[in-house]
This record gives sequence, C-alpha cells and structure tokens, in this order.
Amino acid sequence: MPAHLRLALERALLHTAPEPGTATDPLAVRVAALEALRRLAARGPVLVLLDDTQWLDEASRQVIAFAARRLADRRIRFVVTERTDHDPVMAELCPRPVTELPVGPLAERAVGALLRDRLGLRLAGLTLARIHAVSAGNAYFALELGRELRARGEHAALAADPGRPLGVPQRLRHLVAARLTALPADARRALAVLAAARPGTRLPEQLTGPLGAAVEQGVLVHGPGGALQFAHPLLAELVAADAAPAARREAHRLLAGLTADPVERARHRALAAEHPDPAIAAELDRAADTALTRGAPG
Repeated sequence: MPAHLRLALERALLHTAPEPGTATDPLAVRVAALEALRRLAARGPVLVLLDDTQWLDEASRQVIAFAARRLADRRIRFVVTERTDHDPVMAELCPRPVTELPVGPLAERAVGALLRDRLGLRLAGLTLARIHAVSAGNAYFALELGRELRARGEHAALAADPGRPLGVPQRLRHLVAARLTALPADARRALAVLAAARPGTRLPEQLTGPLGAAVEQGVLVHGPGGALQFAHPLLAELVAADAAPAARREAHRLLAGLTADPVERARHRALAAEHPDPAIAAELDRAADTALTRGAPG
C-alpha cells in the first residue's frame, strides 16, 4: 500500500504509535481500509465477518460503512449480525445488494440438542420445557441456565419438583437485575405474585397498581388483551428465584383464591402448602383426573 495509507492504518490499529502532537486523518484511515480490502480481493475471495454490530463504536462504523459503499467487487462479501432491539446499523455496513435473514429463537428440541452436545446434559420433559421457556429460545441464555443447572446438580430435583425456581447464573443476572433493583418494595412484592401466575392471569387492582413502575422500567409489558406480562421470561425466573420461600407460598395462596379452574387452584394450593395435607392431596388427585379428561396428561 502507499506509505501514507499504510501508516494511517497502522496507527488506527495501534501497530504504530503516532508522533507526539500529530493527528491521524480519519479520511486516510477510511481510504486505507478500502484499499486493503481491494488488494486482498486481488489475491482471492474475501469474507468480512462483523458480529454484534450494535456495539460498534462510531469511528469504526464510519470506516466500514465508507468501504461498503464503494465496494463493487463480487469477490468481497460481508456477513453481519446485529441484535434487533437496537437502532439498526447493519444495512449500511454491507455492500449492495443486501440479503437480510432474521434469526429466530431455537425450538425446544434444538435447545435440548444444544445442551446435550455442549454440556452433556440430557434433559427431557418438564425440565427441558422450563429451560426452553425461560431462555425464550435464546441459545446463550439456554447454555448459561444449563451450566448453572449442571453445576448445582439440580436437574433431578427440578424434574421431581417442576415448581422449583431455576438458578439464574450471575452472567445472566447482570443483564436484567438492574431493572429490578430500581423498583419500590411494593412493586417487587406484586412481581412475585405475577411470576407465580400462569401467563395471561388477571390480577386484582391492589396488585396491578404498584406495577406501573415495573412497566416504566421495561420489566413488564402489556400482552394480548392488555394483561401484564414480563418483558422476557428470564425476568420472571429471576423474580421467582430471589423471592423468599414464604413470599412464594403467599403468592400461590393468593392465586389459588383468584382462579376458578380446579387444576390451577389445586396446583397453587399445593405450592402454598407448608406441610403434608390430606385434603390438598385429594384435591390434586381430582385435578389430575380433570387434566387427563382434558387431554393434558403432562
């Protein structure tokens, strides 16, 4: 490359320290990056991979966009990944024409295969369904939840007690915990009830009133029919995992009084119980028969 372009690129990549008091021309850096890609393409096909472009700093983004707008060589291709919950920048980082491929969540079977191949965890039934539901099909979340499950040796306990909260590892906690700690105490108590409820459950006004703060923090959103629901299942699991056992039992007691469905009521009464109770055991037995007649043996 010409000496002035090579020097600009070496300084931008911190391969060469600039002379004290001298500035590197941003235009020279952009032209140098473009020239480097063209010279590479003269040797053979070039594939540029850009991952998580929502985190690109502005200076780097401008350099890549400058090159992308000026590349017509079909031997240079770009593959760019970007999270869609940020302002999109992906299209301007790719030479035209651009093909966009949305990457959706993994299916339950795919999550099971991922946990088996990466972690040696062979999960099935309700345990795998819980991991899939809490991760919402996000591969990173599913792997982190699986690692925590394996480290604690809780997969057998979770299979025996589906109501048991999943352990949320620290690497996932820091992604969502800040939203929860900013909430007042009454909102956190109401969230514990919502986390124990089935999706779509309508709560009384005395509980939904304090939850306005959770909506403002992005913890809750309005779902179908206006019912409040967690913005991500991981938030619900974190609330449930951090709630004291007494708070979880109280939440289930309240929910048992709100539902008319015999299966749901029996489930909540059982999860609220502190000791073996023959009456609740009989109610659970009847609820199991009801579930079977509905064609829902699981």
